[in-house]
Amino acid sequence: MKRSLSTFAFLGFVLLGCSLFSKATQTGTIQPGATVKAGGTLGPTAKATLPAAGGTNEPTVKATLPAATNTSCKELSFFLNPDLASKIKCETVPESGGADAMPFNTYPQYTKVSLVGYPLTGRMMQPVISVLPIQPYIELLPDVVNPDVSALQALIAGGAPGSSDLPILPVQNAHQLFLAQYAVLQFQSGSGVGYITQYAQAYVPINNHELFFSFQGITSDGKYWVSIIVPISHPSLWENEGDPSNTIWTTINDNPDAYYSQMAADLNEKLPRSFVPTILLLDTLIKSISIQP
Repeated sequence: MKRSLSTFAFLGFVLLGCSLFSKATQTGTIQPGATVKAGGTLGPTAKATLPAAGGTNEPTVKATLPAATNTSCKELSFFLNPDLASKIKCETVPESGGADAMPFNTYPQYTKVSLVGYPLTGRMMQPVISVLPIQPYIELLPDVVNPDVSALQALIAGGAPGSSDLPILPVQNAHQLFLAQYAVLQFQSGSGVGYITQYAQAYVPINNHELFFSFQGITSDGKYWVSIIVPISHPSLWENEGDPSNTIWTTINDNPDAYYSQMAADLNEKLPRSFVPTILLLDTLIKSISIQP
């Protein structure tokens, strides 16, 4: 039996991208070993040091070198490993909003990159990179975006994640249940935070269908918010929220805070390379990102 989260402000389960009206403008395909002139030349992937086993909720900076970019979409360039996607879909999402629009349906015109051929399919969240202009977003949703910008800047500066939802854009129509494998990460044009999480509108088991990796960053000039939301999985988790026994549901309903804290601790103990896709692969993508308006 599910228990609704009393703090949710929105009705209906509408997650990222389900109401975006957008148009495709280009695609890019990555061939292993090829030289791709799309925002840069494919060079050798920088060798990275894999983090030690275990995780922590304290901010850490993973200082691996970025790979050369081989993919671009408008102002965004990055290195796309063929193990992460075979090509991209590059779109311009038109502005949405209005006096009666909900926050999750309100956003400025922005660049959206969908990762085609991603290793996980049929998940709640779709693999998407978004580059959102901050000032136009603030003008549409000042009471939401201004606090998010301040909160993200505090995290980047070394602040510890609290009990409230971490800042995330575009606005989600659900709330964060937990977070794990948290780290402060730098990219070519700025800094941000990466972590594993799950969003929902009720207390539900942590499961692979709804689990995702989030990176939320700000460019050094403060003009753009870079959001990466991609599904991620781990073999230790249930595949869907309906799989666990009634005992698990009872545990969640009796003490949800204890359940989610334990799940965070469990996933923090997992090796980054044990996730699908590996966290190292996602870190390499993040570190290569460059924004050139």
